[in-house]
Amino acid sequence: MLETQGYIFLKGVYEKDGVIADFNKALNDFMTKHKVMMYLQKPMDMDEELFYVNNTYSNINTYEKALYYAKPVIENRGAKNRTTEIGYYDIYQSNRLFPNLLELFNVKTLEAILNKTTSSRWKFHRANIHISNNVKNPMGYHSDGMADSIRVLIYLNDIQTSQQGAPVFIKGSHTVQGRANGIKKEDIKIFTAEKGDILVHYENGFHRKLPQEISGVNGYIAIHFIKA
Repeated sequence: MLETQGYIFLKGVYEKDGVIADFNKALNDFMTKHKVMMYLQKPMDMDEELFYVNNTYSNINTYEKALYYAKPVIENRGAKNRTTEIGYYDIYQSNRLFPNLLELFNVKTLEAILNKTTSSRWKFHRANIHISNNVKNPMGYHSDGMADSIRVLIYLNDIQTSQQGAPVFIKGSHTVQGRANGIKKEDIKIFTAEKGDILVHYENGFHRKLPQEISGVNGYIAIHFIKA
């Protein structure tokens, strides 16, 4: 199913009042202790002891630089795109800031799910944290262009309606044939969810998040896998 339609959606993979609650507390404590949201409002980059806040894109201006920088990069996506993704923050190398993240979310089990639901073998590549803070103007449909990469998106909070900024994936768009067909209404899959659910999809498929018409903060852990 994952190989044919480009995605699978799994309910209740992680306990709301267990793993998810514990990690949300750790994330909130980290953001507060290190004044991350304050730094993200600054007009300049902030080179802190544990992380680098990228507000200007003058030093770290590519995906590769952010991914392989000497310390975790907290990327202010709205500052990069100017007119889109205002309020969207992407934390690279998040498993270095939270050393127990991969164990807490049992990456080996996720690998086993991918190995079982596809004809390939997979291995861990990277882990990011996405924070959408009242994003009214998200990026439209796009492909990350990586046919040999799968993203597991773990919901850290409930998204009960599409108006809360739900993720979207275009069924079959990860294939050449699917891309040639364009976007059809019946292939637009909107994923409302409860915290602890996961959306698994090929990164080269067309995807996006909807605008947050209802104010709030959405958090996700994005664990990326590549072919072994």
